[in-house]
Amino acid sequence: MENAVNQLGFDVTALWITMGTLVASAAMALLFMQLIKIFRELRHPKIVDEKIIQEKLAKDHERLTKLEQSTDRQEAELKLLLRSQLVMVHHSIDGNSIENLKNMLKQIEEYLVFGEVKK
Repeated sequence: MENAVNQLGFDVTALWITMGTLVASAAMALLFMQLIKIFRELRHPKIVDEKIIQEKLAKDHERLTKLEQSTDRQEAELKLLLRSQLVMVHHSIDGNSIENLKNMLKQIEEYLVFGEVKK
């Protein structure tokens, strides 16, 4: 041991004690940081409020309902347009179907006035 002290200029045991102290201090610092993090989370918890979730679900349901109604209306409008085109094609082929044209005109006028497709 005496030889190591002469070569290094200090005691090896003191080096081990110093290194152990540094490692223990670092471990304590990490533990302390983790405890601070845990206490902060306890002071300001991430609250998932059921009321907020229910409000979001209600908004989503309302939005989906409106989208569904819009899709139904677009489908009815498309059917009205296709029926009117079909009547026009029948009339252009045989020249008849004047009554069908009058009925289709009435349906289109009702849609434009009342905003809904009558079946």
